[in-house]
Amino acid sequence: MKINKLFLAVLFSVVVFNLNILDTVLADFTVIKPGAVLVNKSMELSGQLRLDLSAKVEEALDKGIPLAIEVEYRLFRIRKFIWDAQIADWSFTHSIQYHALSRQYLVRGHGLDASSVESFTTLQEALIFMGTLDGLVLPLPEQLAETIDPKNNHGYRAQVRARLVIESLPAPLRPVAYTSSDWRLNTGWVSWKIAD
Repeated sequence: MKINKLFLAVLFSVVVFNLNILDTVLADFTVIKPGAVLVNKSMELSGQLRLDLSAKVEEALDKGIPLAIEVEYRLFRIRKFIWDAQIADWSFTHSIQYHALSRQYLVRGHGLDASSVESFTTLQEALIFMGTLDGLVLPLPEQLAETIDPKNNHGYRAQVRARLVIESLPAPLRPVAYTSSDWRLNTGWVSWKIAD
């Protein structure tokens, strides 16, 4: 009888531990089918950022704590014999907040318009909107725009990274966020060659 109870206790612990790991593994940011073309003195992006929140992050959001997500883009000129040269970069911070009175998720600063505000009835809709890269046009710096030939894109590659900005959280929550894997949501740098 004691062995059965011990076995059940160990089995239960293993299952709970694995569920916690699974929750942490499933909650992360990923980049799906990234793409870019150089046209009209700009880089036009395509693809989707999948912004999966952990249960702890989602709980904080539902309690009214705003989350900031920084999305960074880089453009490189490919070189044969030494590392690629970074020739342009862009960075945008988007925020999402749950408004309890209206039961809406508010997304601020999507794309290039930092002042835009969109509202959504579900968290999933808001996260899909925040992660949409399709049609996002990033202007090239003036001196660079003059040197790029849009008909010859094969010498360039792009990178994107999205991350939850822990520094934007309220001060009492930051120590927990820095030490917990539930809060380390990041795509890492994802790189792809720009198509012709």
